[in-house]
Amino acid sequence: MLYSKYSQRYSKDKANGTDSSLDTGHVFTGEYWDDFALLGGPHIKRVLVLGAGYGACLRPLLAASPQARITLVDCDAAALTTAETIHHRHFPGLRFESRVADASDLSSLPQTYDLIWIDLFDNEGYADCLQHPDFYSRLAHKLTPKGVMAVNAFTVPTSLSAQKLSRSEAFFAGVFGNSFSYVARFPYRRNVTVVASRFPLCAAESSAALRPLDALVQRLARLRLCYPLNVTAGESPLRLPSFAEIGTEMGDGWDSLLPVIDVDSLSQRLMANDLSAAGLEKIAAELGEELPLLAVLAGSLSSGSDALAHAYCQLLLARGREWFDADPERFVHYLFTQWGALQARSRAATPGLLEAGLRLIEYCESGGRYGRQAVCSS
Repeated sequence: MLYSKYSQRYSKDKANGTDSSLDTGHVFTGEYWDDFALLGGPHIKRVLVLGAGYGACLRPLLAASPQARITLVDCDAAALTTAETIHHRHFPGLRFESRVADASDLSSLPQTYDLIWIDLFDNEGYADCLQHPDFYSRLAHKLTPKGVMAVNAFTVPTSLSAQKLSRSEAFFAGVFGNSFSYVARFPYRRNVTVVASRFPLCAAESSAALRPLDALVQRLARLRLCYPLNVTAGESPLRLPSFAEIGTEMGDGWDSLLPVIDVDSLSQRLMANDLSAAGLEKIAAELGEELPLLAVLAGSLSSGSDALAHAYCQLLLARGREWFDADPERFVHYLFTQWGALQARSRAATPGLLEAGLRLIEYCESGGRYGRQAVCSS
């Protein structure tokens, strides 16, 4: 159901511009919609997605919650038609409902949902309805008692500290804090997902049949859910920033985070084809900074180096136990971020990388050297 045998048809669809939301051979592709698998499980029966586009969320959602009934809502009728055509062509076993509607009008949605995803943008930035706190209060009434709400906060993370929030994250933490007792952020390679619920979240098993690489990514996603970066709403901005303001904020974030680094020079060095794990360690030593941070930076800067992605994974796997024991909360997000970069670069991993990745995940799941218990409750 989640994979297609029609690779030639996919090549045609790829040429038509839907490559960013469809890969017939992989469920997880290293892009932000991988996060749609973060909150699934057998308890998720009904899902509402506000801002569906071409339906990139569908297979990650169904990989985590195969039994879920998914409703896609988007104001762009052409995009929803494309989503239906592409997915019915390649994945005829997928079942979902699509509605052409304004996401701010909730009156046409009479039922409640176990999971609501918000992914609403226009050409300038966040959709206007997201600027109004009452929108989130009305959405909260569409959740079941143990339901979860999540929003794509659209910002490249420049920090994995729970205390250092971007303007977008601070805004969402504020509006979610009005209705929910649990608010957490989950940074990924090119975005941050902010999650809200009335109860702490549980990492649940999935019954979906996945190929080895996808199964590893899903297992790592569940591990990541067990180490949330909880946030406490402080002084919340009055509005969400525009795309231009987000770009400026991210640039300032990198400047303050890496003040001694010539980013252009570093980018060229990172993208060298012969760069190895040893080479990465040498660069880190020269910079005098914590190595996993470079994985986030490279994930933002590198545009196609499979060798770089593999070198990072090899290094993280070699040093991962040490880094996990030192700072488990931050490390699991670093690891997920870098594995996503590998997915986006090569779409494949060698058997050796897969085996090493599974061993590292098992080590983290066990609590590591000090037997830490992950923050998960059922």
